[in-house]
Amino acid sequence: MNDGNFKPFKTFGDLLQQAIFPLVVIRNKQIVPVGTGFFINNQGLFITAAHVLEYAAEVMPYEFCALFITDHLNEDGSCHGGLLPINKIWAPKTLDVGFGFATLPININTGESLSVKSLELNPSIPQEKSSITGVGYYQMEGNIDDKRNIDYEHKTAESTGIITEIHPEYRDRIMLPFPCMRTSARFDPGMSGGPVFDTKGKVCGVICSGINEEGNADYISYASLIWPIFGCEIECVIQSDPLDDNLQTQKITIFDLAEKGLVSADQSFKKIEIKNHVNGTKTIVIPKKL
Repeated sequence: MNDGNFKPFKTFGDLLQQAIFPLVVIRNKQIVPVGTGFFINNQGLFITAAHVLEYAAEVMPYEFCALFITDHLNEDGSCHGGLLPINKIWAPKTLDVGFGFATLPININTGESLSVKSLELNPSIPQEKSSITGVGYYQMEGNIDDKRNIDYEHKTAESTGIITEIHPEYRDRIMLPFPCMRTSARFDPGMSGGPVFDTKGKVCGVICSGINEEGNADYISYASLIWPIFGCEIECVIQSDPLDDNLQTQKITIFDLAEKGLVSADQSFKKIEIKNHVNGTKTIVIPKKL
């Protein structure tokens, strides 16, 4: 069997590792990995797979965190970073894509919140036989002491493959009842929730599963398509006027956040039409050539 062009990262603190991170649960001073996530704005909003959030919810009330990494090395070769508690999550029932807010890291000298690096979304439906690359954390272990010092080791990999099938609406009604693509890339456990990049380096999918069938020379992996998330609602605080202290939490779609420039997205998202119905539901309409 081929390796699915599976290439472990050889560096630590890589630029991608600052926007893509392990999602972990802290349990009995152990760091338990549950999947991968990635930031879509610099204020801590991230995407992962919905089944990653569902698994994390099952092991609550243990602490759920993003493991943040920077490119700044200490004198001993270790990286700056740490645990960012996750304070809100949303997992739409009809998709295998979920969202969350991670608490921003703090500048220890000023006490101010630091922004994080983010990735750009491309809702365009990719073409069959085009190349994609998935990135995620496929192996990790570690522990934490009473002073919140972390000792851990993790492995990041990128895997490149070809899109062999596109399912713009769903593949089937049971296993993959959502818009998705099949690829020959190798997606190992732990990479779920990681981004899938197109040839322009934009996120066109979210890793959801990988299959290693005995006797099959190629890997079979699936990723959720990006376009449906633009109709998803989250709750957040939008400050239109910097002088306005009366801040309130409001529901807002990812589409509206992208329109406000609060989520990084390719301009093709503007071709998506979202219809609101009197019963509170929404319909997302996409052109045949998004």
